[in-house]
Amino acid sequence: MYKIILSFLLVVSLLLSLVACTAKDTATTIPTTEPTEPPTTESPQPTAHELYSQAVETLKSKDNVTMNFRSSEQHKVWNDLFLCSSEGKTVFEGLQGELLSKTVGKITFNHDTPISYIDIFVGGASYATFGQSKYQDKVSRDDYLERQYPICLFDADSFDTGEVTETPEGIRLTFSGATEPEEWVAPDYAELIEATAEMLIGKSGIESMTYAATYRQGAADITMSVTTDLTLDAESILSTEPPTDKNAYTPITYSFIPRMIARATSNSDVSKDRSGQILQIVSSQAAQAVAYRTTSVNISIVDGKPLVKNEYGGTLYTADGNTPYTGTAFYRDGVLTSTDSNGASASKTVDETVLRGWVNEEFSSYRPHLNWLSSVVVSNVGDGYLIEMEYYSDYAKEYMKRSTANEIGIDIDALDDLSSGYTTDAMTAYMGIDPDTWLMTSYGFYYQGTHIIKGGAYILSQQYYAKLSDADPYAYEFITDEAPAEEEPQVPATPLFYHVTGEDGSEMWLLGTIHLGDNRTAYLPQEIYDAFDASDALAVEFNSNAYVEEMATNEDYQESITDMYFYTDESTIRDHLTPEVYEVALKFLKYSGDYNPNLDYTKPFVWESAISQALTGSGRRLFSEKGVDQRLIDLAEERGKEILDVESAESQITILSEFSDGLQEALLASTLSSTRSEYNHNISKLYELWCSGDEAALIAYLRNNEAEEEGEEEEEIDEETQKLLEEYNKAISTERDIDMIVVATDYLRSGKVVFYAVGLAHLLAENGLVDGLRAAGYTVELVQFSGSKS
Repeated sequence: MYKIILSFLLVVSLLLSLVACTAKDTATTIPTTEPTEPPTTESPQPTAHELYSQAVETLKSKDNVTMNFRSSEQHKVWNDLFLCSSEGKTVFEGLQGELLSKTVGKITFNHDTPISYIDIFVGGASYATFGQSKYQDKVSRDDYLERQYPICLFDADSFDTGEVTETPEGIRLTFSGATEPEEWVAPDYAELIEATAEMLIGKSGIESMTYAATYRQGAADITMSVTTDLTLDAESILSTEPPTDKNAYTPITYSFIPRMIARATSNSDVSKDRSGQILQIVSSQAAQAVAYRTTSVNISIVDGKPLVKNEYGGTLYTADGNTPYTGTAFYRDGVLTSTDSNGASASKTVDETVLRGWVNEEFSSYRPHLNWLSSVVVSNVGDGYLIEMEYYSDYAKEYMKRSTANEIGIDIDALDDLSSGYTTDAMTAYMGIDPDTWLMTSYGFYYQGTHIIKGGAYILSQQYYAKLSDADPYAYEFITDEAPAEEEPQVPATPLFYHVTGEDGSEMWLLGTIHLGDNRTAYLPQEIYDAFDASDALAVEFNSNAYVEEMATNEDYQESITDMYFYTDESTIRDHLTPEVYEVALKFLKYSGDYNPNLDYTKPFVWESAISQALTGSGRRLFSEKGVDQRLIDLAEERGKEILDVESAESQITILSEFSDGLQEALLASTLSSTRSEYNHNISKLYELWCSGDEAALIAYLRNNEAEEEGEEEEEIDEETQKLLEEYNKAISTERDIDMIVVATDYLRSGKVVFYAVGLAHLLAENGLVDGLRAAGYTVELVQFSGSKS
């Protein structure tokens, strides 16, 4: 190629020489003798990425930097919108050596009153003031810097496109086309939608930077922006000494925890759709009384007006006997209707502000004030935060003592008069926070004090466990029993659907279901609904609606089911799990709000089921209520179609209950080993495959051929693990698949046309329903769809 170009240039130069010679020979005028200027070659202008790199190298070499910052974040979670904004100044000194740093700022949550804060780093410790409270923690230089907005907000190498614009203020660099969010912005499981960045380079170097991104993180759709104005070589303005009143700073493991608590509680308080389930256990030995109380509160804001439903019940045990009670309260259009244990109802008009105060009291009356805290520990639990606290301020002691006595109807002043002393023995609490949504997932506490009366010790105690679901997609339905309309999906699901026929004219429709879904499961292809309507009966693994009804109305049935959940030999789950697995599981259940003392007497499969449901529910994108099985059961009941049970709830629970201790612990440990993001990613992947109806891809996924396709080496399995896998596969898959094939052939011989809908894995497993029915001589054909239901 280069030779061709060179030859061309030589030919051109020869032609030009010939022309010049011809001109000289024929010219009639005297040629000019003025010398000509040699051609100049302009140096290429540096690109935006090159200018960025040069400016950043200069910035990184500076020892002192002052940074003014402004930030805003918007989290959309279901129908809720949560806001967070902050502004302030950070001074970094000694970036090349011994670091000193100070941040002064204010932060605002959801248009509340701004909260001022100060954060000082000196001598390997952070001293933080947040509002009226002070905290300190030991932190390394690098970890402390990771807490702040970075001096370089973005890395230009993560952007595909860069543009350079000259302005009166300086050179502006604009970047777009990022492939992933910056590390300080979001975890690696976040899905970037769009990101842009800008840098202004002035006479003194980088003067300002802006980074903005839109991304999806778990259940939240997030839009954020941060702008910093930089001053380099700032003069020293910090003291090298820690605060003189450092003893006033409460030691905690992470000084940002109070800020996290404030943000989560603010988001929870402004959420439109809220649900909460509370268990309280209160006892007084002096009064010989114990009270158990359960409360379920649901709130939904519709057209700016609140709908509220509160259901409660419990039993007060005293020396005189037991007093059970129940009640409900329903609020709509300004009217509160209450129903008591005897079924008597009363209605009254209630001002909305009074109602909101009552509701907030239910949700927040026992949340600790930040200035109560005496120690705080935070644990990362499957992508979530479990914050465990103690508080021993004098105000907190008195508040908890009186509140506990009030819960059980005791005159605490009279009891104090009888006693010669009172000690506070324990005041511990925990709170779960979802860092994707910045919503509370749980709150609980334990309080215990002791009265000394005539030389005897009498305990006053309260246990409180709350499971919280803010931005709850089902709050409205819980309150009204009305399911909101669902939009038709832009891309409908086309799941695997088979037509089974026999030589004797028998037929069956076979649908592989998935137990979770979204709006796509409400708009299946019309061929599925036509086959459903033409069938004589629907067959599912078990009728979940009938199971729920039986559990609610048949005490004997309820007892037989719950007996399978519990140990009958007076042992607890601690006796059947290693300490490591128990502690991790306990932390997760506290975080998710599913723990209460009764759970200690249940088997590990109950814990695993609760954790699995919590992991899935946290995504707020796929729901068991929208699973295909549940949709079909509801549709069959609506149309009066017979529903057949292929198995039963009892048989499925029995399988899980009778697993060996080793298998139950292994399944629990396996679930705990997945983070929430990993767990939901795998479920979402299977669901998307289900929606696509790609038979080959689904078979590969369900038969664990993915690793082979990707060229990955299979993980070696020890003998003990192999035995557990064999136990699991035999009970969950092999034996059930055989039984399902027998049931299917019985239906085909019955003369009925049955719409047979069971879990997809049972259809596509090796020797599953599709293979088994073909082996039995039936024709199993995949149905081709022409369109979706309208």
